[in-house]
Amino acid sequence: MHTRFTKIAAMLALILLAGSIVPASAASLKTIQRRANNGDTESQFELGRIYHYGIDVEPDYKKAMNWYKKAADKGHAGAMNNMAIMYEAGQGVPKNLTRALRLYRDSAEKGYAAAQGNLGNMYYYGTGVRRNYEEAFKWYQKAADQGNYVGENGLSEMYYYGLGVDRDYAEAFKWCSRAAEHGLASAQSSLGGMYIYGIGTEKDYSEALKWNTKAAEQNDSQGQHNLGEMYYNGYGVQQDYSEALKWYLKAAEQEHPISQASIGYMYFMGYGVPQDNTEAAKWTLKAAEQGHVQSQANIGLMYYQGSGVRQDNMEAVKWLRMAAEQGHKDAQKLLLDIGQGW
Repeated sequence: MHTRFTKIAAMLALILLAGSIVPASAASLKTIQRRANNGDTESQFELGRIYHYGIDVEPDYKKAMNWYKKAADKGHAGAMNNMAIMYEAGQGVPKNLTRALRLYRDSAEKGYAAAQGNLGNMYYYGTGVRRNYEEAFKWYQKAADQGNYVGENGLSEMYYYGLGVDRDYAEAFKWCSRAAEHGLASAQSSLGGMYIYGIGTEKDYSEALKWNTKAAEQNDSQGQHNLGEMYYNGYGVQQDYSEALKWYLKAAEQEHPISQASIGYMYFMGYGVPQDNTEAAKWTLKAAEQGHVQSQANIGLMYYQGSGVRQDNMEAVKWLRMAAEQGHKDAQKLLLDIGQGW
């Protein structure tokens, strides 16, 4: 779990939980079209999904919304959920979070697990509604009880951070395991992190390697970063700086700030690469620009010393002050040493 990028995972889940995406043959598409035209509710929903996700046709949000609405008007919970997705994302319609919230609720109250998970996300992140962890927990629990991985992952988050519930790493591990088993990449990397550091479970580097690899294979940046950590530190594998750098780079290309900071440090120290202060400064700056506090302090020092960058006291003070204001003690001390307040 360590560092979690769950907002991205939550948005991906909106797509994945709209229903299983199954290719439609030309014959089956004609059949679905005929049945939908004749008023069959399930076929109207399926035709909406075909146009929404471009299943063997060009995506057409207008047609998707039209067919979803026909099904939703007859009480189809899945169509309500998918209309909400489109309103939340602004797909073919003006973005309307109020309408998305209402549709998610209507669907969730009919017992549709995907909508329950998505409604939980709305309350968890405060999207279109005031943030409410009690409501988020309630809807996540309902979704999780039906085996929905957004609900399972949401419960894991809440137990991990103690949001709306008492912090409980064992419960966080339990729900994270279930979401990971259901294939959610962010949960797989979170589970891998918990096995690395022994959070909610015993340390188990073999399990950590397995789950982080599963996540990384789905292009999950946290799973890639975790693999970098394992090879950098020799956790359950032979220490290999080149392999660590490979995985850090994959994560860094997706703007993972800690991986960017790690690459900067490897160039600064010459671990697995020729020592290069210019590359070190480049990657450290990337991480600093994303708010990574240690990198802000480091790039401030590099500007002060002219290490890998042109010496610039104004830039040095700017970055050191950013870190100092977030409690970084070394940055605070350096600012005082050079006669600058913070």
